[in-house]
Amino acid sequence: IGYVIQQVGLFPHMSVADNIATVPRLLGWDRKRVDKRTDELLDLVDLAPHEYRKRYPRQLSGGQQQRVGIARAMAADPSIMLMDEPFGAIDAITRHDLQNELLTIQRKVVKTFIFVTHDVDEALRLADRITVMRNGEVVQYDTPLNLLHRPADDFVKALLGTEDVFRQLSLVPVSTLMEPANGTSCDGSAIRQDQDARVALSALIASGAKELTVVDGQDRPVGCLTLASVLARGGRDEASVGPES
Repeated sequence: IGYVIQQVGLFPHMSVADNIATVPRLLGWDRKRVDKRTDELLDLVDLAPHEYRKRYPRQLSGGQQQRVGIARAMAADPSIMLMDEPFGAIDAITRHDLQNELLTIQRKVVKTFIFVTHDVDEALRLADRITVMRNGEVVQYDTPLNLLHRPADDFVKALLGTEDVFRQLSLVPVSTLMEPANGTSCDGSAIRQDQDARVALSALIASGAKELTVVDGQDRPVGCLTLASVLARGGRDEASVGPES
């Protein structure tokens, strides 16, 4: 099992490379294998090996330290990763970026991540399944959508804010609401198909547009997303939402 903690816990007297190599060396890996694994993991967490492997923790930002902490936890290729509020002490912008990177990493390595957090939005954004606990007991274990739509009791309902339309939209991928391009173009600005409907609604309201062009990872148009389709998913109508509201 790999373990990532809130305060990172990097060894301050050791370089980035030596921190990542801690467990592999304890397991008796040879130097060539350790060096290769270290560089692989630095690339995975978006820290260029030639630039960061010789640095020390004090020379890194909080977000960079947490990336190294994730790399160290994955060094011996554990099947399970336990992350105990790893982003709790990081500013909101960096935390959002690290959440994106964690989702990307999880898709690449296909491991089970057990992520402990008190941030409801973070849990809804990252998890496939969520365990809600109260006084040390499990209240509900379910998918994010089921937790919002079918809370087990008033505690879960209050904790998750199940009537928050914007929170519900954050769980709806743009790709599920768009109309396929079919060779036609949209008038609006671009939004990625892996973004959520809450981001799309914010972009539509801010621009005053009625539609957005949906693009894939290579910025190729794949569809159109209308304001009406987003509002219909959220149970609203166009007259109730606009730049002036």
